[in-house]
Amino acid sequence: MYGLFSVTAYASTFLLLIAAMFILLLSKRLVHKEQSYQPNNIEGWSLYERQTTILSKKPLFKGDVKRGYIKRYFEKKW
Repeated sequence: MYGLFSVTAYASTFLLLIAAMFILLLSKRLVHKEQSYQPNNIEGWSLYERQTTILSKKPLFKGDVKRGYIKRYFEKKW
């Protein structure tokens, strides 16, 4: 038992490292996609409404006319 090479322990270590790298790359890609999202009109509002954690300003529309920007700063900790 002791001193033997365990293939399952060795393989699980590398699988966990690969899974962690995959999650890291996926989360970076999703954050970049969310930060660069700009709704074209009011139909894009439903996806925009879910963006509550990114501290970037987003355009505000009235119909198809851009009226300005909304700054979303959530400093209050819930």
